Amino acid sequence: MGAGDGRVHRGTTRIVLNATALFDGGSGVQTYASELLRALGSVDLHGYAVEAMVDRASAAFVPPSIGVRPQRADSGLRRKIRSALPVAADVVHGLDVDIPWAARGARRVATVHDLSQIDTPWAFGRSGLVKRRLTEFACRRADSLIAVSAFTAERLQARFARSAVVVHEAPRSGLAPASATAVDELRRRFGLPARFVLYVGNLEPRKDVPVLAAACRAVGVPLVLVGGA
Repeated sequence: MGAGDGRVHRGTTRIVLNATALFDGGSGVQTYASELLRALGSVDLHGYAVEAMVDRASAAFVPPSIGVRPQRADSGLRRKIRSALPVAADVVHGLDVDIPWAARGARRVATVHDLSQIDTPWAFGRSGLVKRRLTEFACRRADSLIAVSAFTAERLQARFARSAVVVHEAPRSGLAPASATAVDELRRRFGLPARFVLYVGNLEPRKDVPVLAAACRAVGVPLVLVGGA
């Protein structure tokens, strides 16, 4: 199925985006995928047939000008099996690392957010094994790698001897600095002090929040946590 009208015209470049990690209420990776799809939906795609591989429940995130390849929920063995299926396209872009093993001559691009499954495998256990293998394959076999930070690019060079183009992530659309009134209201609502350290992110062992908390205690500055528990 092509983008927009369901057909692929002669001379059209077919681009398939693997956005199967996308789900409602996700964190940074999900924001990256949803915002990229939104931005692509707002530009002229003449000459390109763009399709997104997404979980059926996430199809609403895909703009009308982009085709949808509905998939089953993204997890474990199913994710590995799906990566082994052939994909017909000119370019395949894994928005969360994953690229297909068989892409019928397509150029394969992978966005690497981090190498956490490889650098800290103890934090994921057996559940992270599949993602670790898919990440290793993509980092070795992708034609081009995109890193979301200089640190990730450095890790790719150190671990796989691969160069990556650093494309920094932008804030979610619609975000803007809060007004002074809104800030004061939030301070009152949560009883925030005048000075504090703000941690924004999920609470996971690999992020070692206790070290940050200990540092804050040592200097006598409160720590405020924002993110998933």
